[in-house]
Order: sequence, then structure tokens, then C-alpha cells
Amino acid sequence: MSAPCSDQALERRYVGHALLAPAVLDKHPIPLGVLSDVESRHVLEAVAAIHARGERVTGTTLTMELDARGYQREAQLDPWRYANPSDDPGAIAKRLRELADLRALRAKAVELISTCEASDADPSRAREVLRELTDLRPAGDSGARVKTLREVYIRTAEEMFAVPEDSRMRLGWSPIDRVYHPTPGQLLVLGAQTNVGKTSALASWSTFLAQRGHAVGVISAEDATEDWGAKWLGEASGQNPAHLWTARNRSVVERVVEAGLRTADLPIHFSEVTDRSLDAVLSDMAYMRHKHGVRVVLVDYLQAITLPAHARDPRTGTDHNLGQLIAQAGRIGVALVVACQLSRPPKDKAFREPTKYDLKESGTIENRAQCIVMLWRDPDGQTWAKVDKVKRVPLPENPFRLQRHARTGALVVVDEDEHEERHDDRDEESFDD
Repeated sequence: MSAPCSDQALERRYVGHALLAPAVLDKHPIPLGVLSDVESRHVLEAVAAIHARGERVTGTTLTMELDARGYQREAQLDPWRYANPSDDPGAIAKRLRELADLRALRAKAVELISTCEASDADPSRAREVLRELTDLRPAGDSGARVKTLREVYIRTAEEMFAVPEDSRMRLGWSPIDRVYHPTPGQLLVLGAQTNVGKTSALASWSTFLAQRGHAVGVISAEDATEDWGAKWLGEASGQNPAHLWTARNRSVVERVVEAGLRTADLPIHFSEVTDRSLDAVLSDMAYMRHKHGVRVVLVDYLQAITLPAHARDPRTGTDHNLGQLIAQAGRIGVALVVACQLSRPPKDKAFREPTKYDLKESGTIENRAQCIVMLWRDPDGQTWAKVDKVKRVPLPENPFRLQRHARTGALVVVDEDEHEERHDDRDEESFDD
């Protein structure tokens, strides 16, 4: 290890001060891995063990502890030589953590160079290493992350009570909004079979969020730009987007587009990832956040994203992709909504109510998601949804019924008490005039 990344004398000064005042291990602790000097690490390990037992650190107790750990005393440094009561252990510990950060950065940079220079260099692997390199957190940040129990209680109380109710993000489906609000770094999974309504649900959610001033990013690895555009035009104009493609009266279509343009300033930002690459999805997430300030990103859909070349099988590849999506959401500070495909059901149970265990590669998805919403159709063609997992609050028991708005084609929640759809009334125009 080159000199700029380590300071053996400084490490031994820290160990020497710990010998004089073992309380420094409580006030200014450093992980053993911060020390690059093996002998210093052995002595500090022994001092920490003696101090943890509540015993005095002396030459005798130190020798006995080193011997017990298999470290020959005569082969160790003489730490007493470096004991200086005038040292500032806090400043020394800070500098040692900085040097450890430099070593970690250099090691990752070396790995990146080696990856790029390999004869079978894989660009996707190089980008992954680069993301890991830029995501390395300084060891000194531990002071900001580690909280006392009192601080944990205060943070929890602030989350429960101090956030104004009307400032929380909602998706627009009341059964979900009662139990879950998208929060930066968290994951909501929307699971459904093909053609059940995943994309329509995401389009409705994005519109609802944007209408309430929350900047939204939508990334499609499946449907084209014009398909999403038609759904949003339907939401904006009150017309079913399915009719736009077959309408005989083009003047009606022009009026629909004009109505949509009046809402074109909604803070929705869209990306169509035609190559379905994970790198493109991650890049677009970061761009949407830094350029447009999006607070939530909706991805359609997880299994459409290309699996990494190094994946052993679809399960490990999907796990890898989801892990990268969640890590990126945490890095840039956005809530993440990911649509997921379900495993194909048996032919004799095509319309059964699915569960979170029906998600393709469900293990990682189930463990990492804060909320899971399932969509399905019954034998009569009726669309249903349910919250199948939610953290912090009791899980709702009953599925809720959805219905496609007759004019907009959007999926809306049906009020079972009043048997009415929750939507804005709009004048209906005929596409067959």
C-alpha cells in the first residue's frame, strides 16, 4: 500500500493512546479494518478485548491477551513507545478513517481499471464497478448514521406526527393510500399477469401524483412512447385511449390532443428504454432526479429488463437487477414503484386470486418491498386488486374492486357502498361521428 493511503506511525500513536486511556475506544472508536499495520491491529484487538471485560490494560494483561490470541508477544511492536498523552485521539481517529476511505477508493479504482483492461472486458460489469466506486460512503459518515435510542424515538415521532397529512405522496387508490405512502428509498411492487392492467395502473398513479405537484418519472422497458401518450391523453381528455387508434372522425382525435396539451405541463417525465438495458434504466433514473427533481420513479416492468451476462439463471439475474434499482433509488432519494410479472398459473386455475408468492423470482421481491399490490381478473372479467404486503400497519384483509372508466379507460376504484366509480365527470364525445 502506498504512503498516501496509510500512515503506520499515526496508527501506532492511536494504539499507544488507547493503552494509556482505553476509554478512547468508546469516545473515538475505529474499526480494526481501518488499521493497515497488522501489528497495530493485533495490539488494538487485544486492548479492546481487555477493556470490554472491564480489566486494566497493563503490560502483563496485554501480553497474556496476545498470547491467548496466538500472537507471539516478541513478534509484536512495543506500543508503549508510541503512547503520548498529549495526542488528540479524535483527530487521529478521523485521519485514520480518511486514509481507510482512500484505500477503499483506490482498491475499487484498481478493480475498475482491471475490468476495463481485461481481454474479455464486459462494459456492463465496468459500469457496475463504477457505480460501486461512486457510491462508496466515507467511514466518517458513521457519526451521522448511528443514533441513540432517544434519537430513534424522536425520528419515529417526527415521521408519525410531524409530517402534514396533505404533503404525503398518494397513488390515488384509496385502499392503498390508507396504508402506504411512497417514500424516498422505498419500493412498491405492482404484480399482475399480462394484459390485466399494470400499465394502466401506473399511468393513473403517475397522473394522480403529478396533479398534486409531485414530479414523477416513468421508465418503460416494454410499451412504446405513443402507447403511454395515448393513456395520458385519455386521462386528460376523458376519452378512452383505445378509441384513438381506430376513430374514423380525426377531428375528434385533434380535440383530444388539444385537451391533452392543456395539461402538458404536468411534472411527468418519460423514458422509453428500447434496448431494455439496466444501465439505461439506472441512468435515466438519475437524470430524472437531478434534472427534473422527480420524487418517485415508476418502472414498467422488472422482468423486461435484460439480465446481466454474468447471471447464473433468471432468478439470480432478476435479483441483481432489482437490487441495483433499489440501490439507485436510495442513492438519488426517490421512491420506487416497479411493475412485475406473475408466474403463469395452472390452466385450471387461470382466474384464481394470486398472492405475492406468485411473483416471478418472488424471494428477493418479497423481502425488499415495503408494499406489494396484486391485480387479477375473475372468471367474469372483473378486475380486482389487493394489498398483499405492507410494513408498519396491519395488512388490509379484503380485496377491492376495480373498473375501467368507460370514457378514459383508466382503472378506478369502485366504491362498494355506493356502487359508483370514483372519477371526474366529463362530457362524453363519440368517436364514430
